[in-house]
Amino acid sequence: MDKLLARLQGRNAALLVLGLGSTVVAVFMLGVIGFFSLGGDDANVAAGPAVEGGPLGTTDTTLPGTTGTTLATDPNSPAGPNSPTGPTGPNRTGTTKPSQTIAGKPFVDDVTPPGEAPLPSGGNATGVSSTSILYGVHAPLTFNRTPVALAGPVARGIEAYAKYINDHGGINGRTIVAKIVDDEFTPGGAQKAANSLIYDTKVFFLAGTLGVDQIKVVASEANKAKVPYFAGGGHEPLFKQMGLHQILSSYDTHVQQLADFLASDPAYKGKVIGTMSSDTPQIQPVVEVFDAALKKHGMSVKVNKTVQKPEDQAPQGYQSLILAYKDKGVEVVVPMTDPINTAAFVRECGYAAANSCPWTYSFSNFAHEGETALTLFNDEWGRKKVRGLAGACYPNAPDAQINNPAKCSNMKAAKEQFEAVKGPGEWTKQQNDTYGTSVGYNSAAGYQWMFFKKAMIDQGTEVTRERFLAAVNRYNGYADLITGPITYKGSSNYAHGAEKMAVFEAQTSNKYKMITDGMVVGF
Repeated sequence: MDKLLARLQGRNAALLVLGLGSTVVAVFMLGVIGFFSLGGDDANVAAGPAVEGGPLGTTDTTLPGTTGTTLATDPNSPAGPNSPTGPTGPNRTGTTKPSQTIAGKPFVDDVTPPGEAPLPSGGNATGVSSTSILYGVHAPLTFNRTPVALAGPVARGIEAYAKYINDHGGINGRTIVAKIVDDEFTPGGAQKAANSLIYDTKVFFLAGTLGVDQIKVVASEANKAKVPYFAGGGHEPLFKQMGLHQILSSYDTHVQQLADFLASDPAYKGKVIGTMSSDTPQIQPVVEVFDAALKKHGMSVKVNKTVQKPEDQAPQGYQSLILAYKDKGVEVVVPMTDPINTAAFVRECGYAAANSCPWTYSFSNFAHEGETALTLFNDEWGRKKVRGLAGACYPNAPDAQINNPAKCSNMKAAKEQFEAVKGPGEWTKQQNDTYGTSVGYNSAAGYQWMFFKKAMIDQGTEVTRERFLAAVNRYNGYADLITGPITYKGSSNYAHGAEKMAVFEAQTSNKYKMITDGMVVGF
């Protein structure tokens, strides 16, 4: 990893990667911060981040990549999850029916829309106490224990939006407690994260972030333990098989719409396409979906070159890819891998005149629509005016777009709630804290947590996994999100997700510009 960071931008690369964020990060990057608990006035939880699973595999109190940030740690304190009434304490609800009185407040029945059957009563209430609901997230806080975080801004957003909810009464009298652990961006790390969250912490439900290999591991364990599991991106047949609920847009949707876009945009139409994809069975089927979609327009993937995880790819570099693309006359390279690999490839292209790369690029998600990704690309994408797709509006687009739900979903609420917590004007200001350095609006992806809000509220006071999933499964055009609406009702494929996309164009000085007038379906 050290060699890879050196390839990116010398000693500043780690700081740049720590700040990496996007409008909607590849697979619902709820955050890449070890542990933070967010409570309102009624919550017996501590505020602030901490880290589980540091470089030595132990609970750490200093965020990797920072210096001297001391954070709350004692799980048995009155503020901790193992306190008597905490989510994992001896008096937690467990698998019994939750109390029908929350902090002296009367029982709240479930919300049943007209024509719908009431939610089932009873079930498994693991992770639920009389004051809180505990959920878990696994994320690549490190790359194979090297402290490089990809979603600092998103973690900041999750903190802000969860605090906003808790400050406004929580969920039917309970506050939200989020525990996020490092999956090390490896399958082994993901297994440790799954074991920690499912069997040690005993969370109510789980969400995944970046890395389909890690998502597969955790999804399998969650399915075995009958814990509800949610993630974004991915290949639909695989995610459907794992019993996973999609909370963004699937990779299939992304590449199908990207094919339509490339075939219609004058700068890309008819061009020779090459793909750079992660060498994993979770991604290679997506390349096939992309190729099939292109062929409908008389185009195709001329050559697909695979890369390994960044730390494994770094020693061998990217010359074999560069030579293969040149040999096949590739005019557009589409990365289907993490932005660390893409950044290293882009920079290697520019090391010497003999290695110069004549192609441009395009993208759809895979965490490439964030401004820090552009910084890692050394402004190369801005100079080439690279265009691609994002699953949400550019969060600093003109107010006429951001404030219009028909164009940009609930980005207005994302901005208003972020500033309600952080302060007026913080949406467009530089944020410097334990989550790294980035502009406030890069935290917009954290608003996607609202995906769970309605199902949580609809359960009423009685909160169980069975009732939660039943409430989720009757979503019909649910739109309190920054993506397009998501529907599960009447579907047997919960892995599909949102369909709307926006076209972004890279500008110089590491900025994006939204070309479409909001999000659209089809090109």
